Amino acid sequence: MLTKLTPVEDFWAAKNIWERTGFPLVGGNDKEGSDFTGESLLGEVTLFSFFVIPAKAGIQFLIKGVNYKVIFCFLFLISLVLPAHRLFALEQMELTVEDAAAMVLNKNLSLKTESYKPGAAASDVLIYQGEFDPTVSIGIASSYTKEPSSTSYDSSQSSTSSYTSYLSGKLLTGTQYELSFENYRYWGNSSYLTFNPYYTSEVKLSITQPVLKGFGTSVQSTNINVYKNAFEIAKLTYDSTVVEKIAEAAKKYWDLASAMSNVEAANIGLKLANDTKKIVTAKIDVGLSAPVDIYTAEAEIARREGNLLDAEKALTDTENALKTLLNINGKDVQLKPVSAPVKPVVPPHLDALVETALKHKQDYLSAKLEKQNRELLKKYYKNQMLPEIDLTGSYGYIGLNENHGTALDKMKTGSDFAWQIGLTVSLPIGNRKYKGYYNKASYEKDQYEAKILELEQTTQSSLRDALNALIFAEKKIKTTEKTRLAAEKQLEAEEGRFKAGLATLNDVLKFQSDYVTAIYQEKMAKNEYSKALIEIKRLQGITPV
Repeated sequence: MLTKLTPVEDFWAAKNIWERTGFPLVGGNDKEGSDFTGESLLGEVTLFSFFVIPAKAGIQFLIKGVNYKVIFCFLFLISLVLPAHRLFALEQMELTVEDAAAMVLNKNLSLKTESYKPGAAASDVLIYQGEFDPTVSIGIASSYTKEPSSTSYDSSQSSTSSYTSYLSGKLLTGTQYELSFENYRYWGNSSYLTFNPYYTSEVKLSITQPVLKGFGTSVQSTNINVYKNAFEIAKLTYDSTVVEKIAEAAKKYWDLASAMSNVEAANIGLKLANDTKKIVTAKIDVGLSAPVDIYTAEAEIARREGNLLDAEKALTDTENALKTLLNINGKDVQLKPVSAPVKPVVPPHLDALVETALKHKQDYLSAKLEKQNRELLKKYYKNQMLPEIDLTGSYGYIGLNENHGTALDKMKTGSDFAWQIGLTVSLPIGNRKYKGYYNKASYEKDQYEAKILELEQTTQSSLRDALNALIFAEKKIKTTEKTRLAAEKQLEAEEGRFKAGLATLNDVLKFQSDYVTAIYQEKMAKNEYSKALIEIKRLQGITPV
């Protein structure tokens, strides 16, 4: 009768068979001194249980002495299947900081949304430029009338046909024009008509010119110039978003590099704790350490395993944040930063940084354009408060004859003509509408003047802080390097003293923790220096990468 085995017993049974055939374990090797922690045991149990538990009776049968050729074949078949679990490993994507910047430009959804705004603003310019586009109109008409006549001169029956064409529009001076060409044919039953039917042709130019309100190219082109500036503001806003997103991606890139360094440091700490446990075990075996020391070593291993889990979670969170920014979909891609941190350089002068910022910083340049727009609107609304006085005039040539061709010829001679000149005056009472617009533009102009001064002040202050952070980061690199070297030497010395029985286990574990922390802080300091450079360029409105 077969003995019932637990899953762990199943594992050890299979493990013994595996070792006797000379095959290495999946998670390590079977040589003396190889690492085999509880975590690796759990992985082996999970893997082997997939094959062992359904074949529990078979394994027990094999243990009882079945031919080793059969065992070898059985294990060989399993070995063909075992690598399948590695097919699900994450695909690594090596990424430079320049790659991250390029992916933001090409794939970030916020940038894609913002990229349409300059085009929409450019359309507003076309709309107001269209106010000065000429218009061509063509008309054809025909009519017939039959009605009682009050005199013998009038026709009781008549018909007319007409063909007209017009070219009209407005100039940047405010001048409204209309050039008309009209042709008429008239027939009536009156006996007093000299030509029946007769044709008339007339060409005429009519002009209306504002004298005060609406006069001048600067007034008429106000909306065009305002929306041209709005277009430039939209481009600056987009450029600002590009700078912000690239800076954000670059910072997250170095955060990811720091998070990976944290995981590496945590793994080093865990390995040191496992190595220390082996030393403690050996010392207990020969009576050089108290048996309770093994619990201290195991507790430290558990603590460092927790630190590793925390570091891995932080790495995953940081990586996911960068993936979202780069619009990378899918969980099967693992980002691997490969760019080296920027080496420290001579810190720039604050005055030079501020001067560059005031030439490139998008919000500062936008504020200056907004102020310019308010100045244009003030001038426009001031003009709109003036009386509306318009000069009107027209001049034309007329031709009349019994056929159309002769009528055109007579019109061309200019012997028959007509002209008109006039003046119209319109005085709005109160004019509160444009007074309100004028006051609003004045207040907004003053507001943007104050904002420009504020931006100059905040730019200088922010760059001063960023420059101090850069200088501090450079110093931090030097101090963390010294700290790491000192911690490494202290740990080596303390481990030697511990093996010689001159130091306690707690002392060794403390120096290990200090060493692991120093490793991480040194790498993080280099990444923080790169981030400090990025922040300076961001504040200047310059693409950081």
